[in-house]
Amino acid sequence: MKWIVKTLIPVVSASVLVACFEDEVSRNSSPNPTSSSTVTLSPSLGLVMNADAQIFSNNGSTLLASGTIGGDGLLDITIENYSGPIVAVLTATAETTYYDEALGTFVSLPVGTKLHAIADSVKALAITPLTELAYQLANREIAFPLTSSKVLELNNKIKAVLAPSIDNILTAPLLLDGSNSSIPATASGNYALILAALAELGKDDVSGTPALAITRKLAEDLVDGKIDSKANGIDIPTPYTDFISDMSSALSIAANDYNYEGSAADNNPTSTNLGAADEGNGGDTGGDTGGDTGGDTGGDTGGDNGGDTGGDTGGDTGGDTGGDTGGDTGGDTGGDTGGDTGGDTGGDTGGDTGGDTGGDTGGDTGGDTGGDTGGDTGGDNGGDTGGDNGGVSSGGSAVACLNPLTDKAGTHVEHVYNSTNAAQGATVLTTAVTDVLGTATFKGRQATESKSVVKARSATNPEINSDSITYTYTGLTDNNTTLLVYGVVPDATTESGVTVQATISQDPPKEDRFNLTAGQSYSHSYVQTTETKSSFGGTQLPTQTITTNVVDNRTYVGRESITVPAGTFETCKFTQTTSFDGNNSGTSTTWISVDHGFFVKSVAGDTENVIVSLSINGNKVIGN
Repeated sequence: MKWIVKTLIPVVSASVLVACFEDEVSRNSSPNPTSSSTVTLSPSLGLVMNADAQIFSNNGSTLLASGTIGGDGLLDITIENYSGPIVAVLTATAETTYYDEALGTFVSLPVGTKLHAIADSVKALAITPLTELAYQLANREIAFPLTSSKVLELNNKIKAVLAPSIDNILTAPLLLDGSNSSIPATASGNYALILAALAELGKDDVSGTPALAITRKLAEDLVDGKIDSKANGIDIPTPYTDFISDMSSALSIAANDYNYEGSAADNNPTSTNLGAADEGNGGDTGGDTGGDTGGDTGGDTGGDNGGDTGGDTGGDTGGDTGGDTGGDTGGDTGGDTGGDTGGDTGGDTGGDTGGDTGGDTGGDTGGDTGGDTGGDTGGDNGGDTGGDNGGVSSGGSAVACLNPLTDKAGTHVEHVYNSTNAAQGATVLTTAVTDVLGTATFKGRQATESKSVVKARSATNPEINSDSITYTYTGLTDNNTTLLVYGVVPDATTESGVTVQATISQDPPKEDRFNLTAGQSYSHSYVQTTETKSSFGGTQLPTQTITTNVVDNRTYVGRESITVPAGTFETCKFTQTTSFDGNNSGTSTTWISVDHGFFVKSVAGDTENVIVSLSINGNKVIGN
């Protein structure tokens, strides 16, 4: 009864699920023991001090060693009885600082921030913005468990575009800390200059951490394999307009600031295209396992076993396995924003994010969508032009499915929906009453605060009955076409006496974009922090804080008419896959009503949610 256990005891289920997951994936790590090896980690944004570090095996989840990076910015770490690719992870603590080359001073690295590096074998390595981009590329290509050849390929792709003057992005750069009189024209010096220039590009970011900000922006921009201020064809704001020109200028500025002993122009980028980034896993014109125009097992226009949103081994945004929405590492206390009590307890203890403005706000922050088979023009089970409810049409953008009232003070919504888990025979009827309260401050950011009072009742499993109050913090941007989700704060009590208080925040805020036309996709990366306080029978359980790197890949499939207990609705259909620290939580599907902007149906794994009734400001919404 995994679904029920997750609802009742989220803290315990997190441990159980992670243990089971690690037991499964550890089989993919290198089985051949060798003697111990001591390697040096050299993180650099400039010099990074007082951070935690861990080394994982090639699956990204089996821990091999850990330690703390000290004041000199280095860590010698010993790995026992392992050979093969590794994943290095730096995690910022409350004491972590780094020297930002653009600001010329040490600044605090936000608690929970993670930077990664992937190496083809156990070796000394740097952890830098470039290695983080290679790690993000590995996530995008679902490359775990890593092979040595894949690691070399990914690292070389980033090097070719961003650091053509160095041999290897794992080479330790010269660590800048403000005391350097000059930067030599060596491999380590060239690397340091490039990192300083990247920070220079991001120096106007309001976060106060330019080097970190430009790393996140490049990760978002490179999702389609190109640095062009677009993510899968969608314009995104970037601190550069022409990357080659602007980066060349930044290199010149950094060379002057740090007395570089060579020619800055020797480090200029010459390309913004990762080149063969999609060869072997699909691509614009095909590939081994899919692509925009075909491929062996999927593609935009079909393929042998599926298409854009399906196929046995996946198409552009699909796959057969679905997912739980949240995932082990997303935390078991955020559900569709990362676990159980704010989202997929959505059905249980917090509404799809604790209610209606939750729905796809918060409910969808961990990955809310399901999706199985089919394709853009067919596929085994209907696909985008078929299916049970008449199929998906390409007409109409998704903007009509974002209701500005969800962000307007005074809006009152009553939402009733039914959640079923077919595999376990469990059903939950949830009533959520949501009021948009107005402007509030959440984690130092101005947002719109909504309060949802949620009652979840199960006739099949009354022990999971719960009552909760959930506060959701959102905003609108891009001319009211993008919903920002800053965080969710659920406070739930179950029939069994378990109480859970959680604060789930996203930095930068999660983006649910609606300025999309049918078939358009985008990727968005953010750090999700879940702080959970739980008690049972009057006993307070230890507070848990889980920080996770999240990558959402969301596709607007198109318009679709679907029938649910509340009637027949014209909807915008979205599919989404979400990874938590590199672990894919599966694919899910959500249908959001045109004009009303609330979810009508969602499917994730074995769990399906459908609306029974909906009213907005006292006006009942009735399907056709």
